[in-house]
Amino acid sequence: MDVVKQILDAMAIIVPLLIGTGLLNKYLPFMRNVSNNLTPWLNAAIAFFALFGTPVAHAGILGTVGDALNLPAKIVASFLLSYWTSKFYDKFLSPLLPPGPMPTPKV
Repeated sequence: MDVVKQILDAMAIIVPLLIGTGLLNKYLPFMRNVSNNLTPWLNAAIAFFALFGTPVAHAGILGTVGDALNLPAKIVASFLLSYWTSKFYDKFLSPLLPPGPMPTPKV
């Protein structure tokens, strides 16, 4: 149950961050060379590291063992967050945004 609460608490920060990587990939000129297939993997890695957060304040080694047992749940949760954020972006945000990368300013 602690993992579920930690995931829900972290989603307020993780989801906008994951959507931001999609926006960066679409609108920044130097990100054009990054493959669209790489973005979900990058988002899964960002979500995975963001889910670790601060360790639970258990005494001694029990906190470390508890975090190690939660590792599979955090891996699955990071992939699910990446997948559903990608679907949310494609279904709701992408139709509202202008197409293509932003033009580079000419000086």
